[in-house]
Amino acid sequence: MASVPYRPDLLRRGCDRPNLAKLAWSWLRLPRFSPLDMTASNRGVIGFNVVFLFDRLDWARRAMDDLFGWAAEGRLRHPPLTAFACEDAAKAHAALESGRTTGKLVLVF
Repeated sequence: MASVPYRPDLLRRGCDRPNLAKLAWSWLRLPRFSPLDMTASNRGVIGFNVVFLFDRLDWARRAMDDLFGWAAEGRLRHPPLTAFACEDAAKAHAALESGRTTGKLVLVF
């Protein structure tokens, strides 16, 4: 599925009415997907809009302070890691396709 840039140009500058043509065009260009198909193929979509934090720098500062503090204390852990030799790439791929893996699979060269 090709990535389509999403531009929420609902209001023209200096105008208090939405640009309906742009709104319709943006909606039509949004990629469509089925959550059930995504679950079956081990795919996901996640998003976070940091624009809402622009006016709340105190929140962003607190979050970053917490994050750096947890890292310094060793409270942040990476997911389980399974390493495969490069020669075993087929085994790594089979493990990934099995759906029974957890964490990250890494090929070691």
